[in-house]
Amino acid sequence: MVRMPQVPLPPVPLPHVPLPKVRLPKLLEDGAYVAVGTAVLGFQRAQVARRAVEKRLPPVVRDLERDLPREAAAVAKEAIAVGRFALQVLRAPASRPNYP
Repeated sequence: MVRMPQVPLPPVPLPHVPLPKVRLPKLLEDGAYVAVGTAVLGFQRAQVARRAVEKRLPPVVRDLERDLPREAAAVAKEAIAVGRFALQVLRAPASRPNYP
């Protein structure tokens, strides 16, 4: 094994840099505000997408009912009823977990 000679280095003085005081409650509060704001924006974006789908849905449904044979029309009407029920559930406030 080869030993390297150790050269003594003079100590380097480091300037004193004051660190900012971190207030944990304020930091947590700010993080909570960011999280809630992000959730609100995401919910609003989902509402916009839901309304866009609602606007496109009625003409498509009418065309579907008109073009299907009688047996399939009954199934389509049932599917439409289920779809309308799903929209009611989506519109229900979150405070009603057992809706409907």
